[in-house]
Amino acid sequence: MNSSIVGGLSISGDIDQLNATLENQLSTELTGNISSTIKAEVSPYTEELRIEKLLIQLTDVETELSLSGKLTQWLDPLLDFSVTANNVAYPIIDDGEPKLVSIPRADLTLKGQLNQYIAELSASISGADIPETALNFKGEGSTESLTDFTLNAELLGGKVNIGGSLDWASEIAWNTQVLVENLNPGQFNPELEGNIQLELVTQGKLSDSGPNVDLNIVNLSGELRDQPLSGQGRVQYSTDEINIESLVIALGETQVDLQGQMQNEQLAIRFNLNAPNLSLLLPELSGQLSASGQLQGPMMTPAISATLSGENLAFDDNKVARLEGDIQVDLSGTNNSNLELSLSEVSAAGESLDSVAITLTGRPEQHRLELVTQGELIELSALINGRLNLETQAYNGSLSELSLERREVGRWQQQSSTAFRCQ
Repeated sequence: MNSSIVGGLSISGDIDQLNATLENQLSTELTGNISSTIKAEVSPYTEELRIEKLLIQLTDVETELSLSGKLTQWLDPLLDFSVTANNVAYPIIDDGEPKLVSIPRADLTLKGQLNQYIAELSASISGADIPETALNFKGEGSTESLTDFTLNAELLGGKVNIGGSLDWASEIAWNTQVLVENLNPGQFNPELEGNIQLELVTQGKLSDSGPNVDLNIVNLSGELRDQPLSGQGRVQYSTDEINIESLVIALGETQVDLQGQMQNEQLAIRFNLNAPNLSLLLPELSGQLSASGQLQGPMMTPAISATLSGENLAFDDNKVARLEGDIQVDLSGTNNSNLELSLSEVSAAGESLDSVAITLTGRPEQHRLELVTQGELIELSALINGRLNLETQAYNGSLSELSLERREVGRWQQQSSTAFRCQ
């Protein structure tokens, strides 16, 4: 605080009605100069407090907060208040940077008793990472819940409507419906031009044991980046279980399907990806990729069964003309694992290779990894026989059959195996 509080208090009237006026000024580094005024009337016998004006002004930035209204019935208060805020922003003092949050105007009314009130709010908000949004809220509730509320937001050329109930008596719980109409994320990020419709129903609670959420995507539709968008599915989440009921999201010809569950840290999930044009997902990517498979077993060490196939894959200057993969890997080590990956016409880190082949067989405690690359400028092959101790995470391996041929250095051949250890 930069200065002491300066002001005055005046009280007039009698025991039937007291009038009070308080005015003061102060200054802080965070807010600059602050001026506040309170004018109120108190009628003890009729149990009424009337606030004619409560005005707080940040004079350096023209921010104002005002409140007026009355409170009656001391033992069971009956409220009737109005609050208006103008030019609220953070950071409060202009530092030359865009405001993180800016609220040009907000109006709030609160009427009724604490166990049965109606609250209404209208406001506009924006910020460095917040699109310009017009908000309207109305809720009926008590000190323990909102039995019925609606929140309407106009942003990004569309509307978002949220309605339902919210309870916080013993734990936070909700039951809401979300409707999105004509939302265009391209107004916030030009790379995401589109028109999105969404109907979503969610209910759940936050308890001492953790969150419990039921999320039902009834319908997702519209377009994104000039491609049709669709989706539906249901996900149920708790601290010890995740259940995915056929979650399907599609953008153009690209589609992702998920189905399965995780219960007591055990996975049983099936997945399928078909992406004929990866640039629709990320502009930096190109090519086509498909993958399907499943995850079974312990969450940290599942058995993975999958197939991969890709063509003309590219990310920045890294390119792969063709990718094929067959993955049968048991991370728990209960069963033998087999992994085969083959890549052709590879360009990476300024090098070009005709082909790359990776083969893995065995179990964590005893396995064999073979790498073979072929190309005009370089050829490389190597074999690793290794052992991984799952308890200590220590890895012992032996590198053998290392062969390197490059135009500038000729051909190099390993004469004997070399042991190594990692931990």
